Amino acid sequence: ILTILPVSSTNSLKKYIPYFLALLLSVAMIILLFTGNNKINRQMDEKITLRKQDKIPYGTYVAYHHLAHLFPAAAIYADRREPGYWDSLSNNIPKQAFIAITGRFYASKAEMKKLISFAENGNDVFVSARYLSQAADDILGCRSSAADLSKYSDEERDDSMGISLSDPFFGKNMEYDYPGKKFSSYFDKIDSTTTDVLGFDEQGHPNFIHLRAGKGNFYIQMEPLAFSNYFLLHNNNIGYYEKELSIIKQ
Repeated sequence: ILTILPVSSTNSLKKYIPYFLALLLSVAMIILLFTGNNKINRQMDEKITLRKQDKIPYGTYVAYHHLAHLFPAAAIYADRREPGYWDSLSNNIPKQAFIAITGRFYASKAEMKKLISFAENGNDVFVSARYLSQAADDILGCRSSAADLSKYSDEERDDSMGISLSDPFFGKNMEYDYPGKKFSSYFDKIDSTTTDVLGFDEQGHPNFIHLRAGKGNFYIQMEPLAFSNYFLLHNNNIGYYEKELSIIKQ
């Protein structure tokens, strides 16, 4: 769980930012994939952790450290405690952001109400998860498709993923892909009177939505592997990450 306080402007992002950390990770991944001798070839670590400190392909080291480029005037904190027990966030201060990138978002009804209250006071909540709790579905007025994937190993997950951001929220339809793993979660029901669809998976299912909450916003994205090191370092996919977080308001 990542928190940002306060949020600075993301609308003036430069097209080309020197990603030294990303470059180093790219080199490391290339070495990992292709270095070897005549007898032993090293293989990519396919374990999915989504942890901010992990530099393996399916960690989120790049996403976490790139926050400083996107929000240069913000104080960034990591906090694993449940909503309402944070030291770095306050319900009474606007222009804050709560960001969570996780496999399973197990928020209870009480925790969801605390997050909604936080957003209503002029803040943003951004959650990327392949599974949402029933309480989250009910309070957000949606139905997510994710099954319990705990019985599958990381190696059994599908390879290759396509994902897109939709017009008019991002100026035009933009598509991104990579040859790595995917969770394939999406929304199979939303309330169109309260919900904007911001993105889709390769099958055209909505997987990124926005809801207004008082003076703030609630964003839910259903493919956290789009924030993995592997995805962000593939081609120009860092643009997907930048554009998604650029919608966090002032």
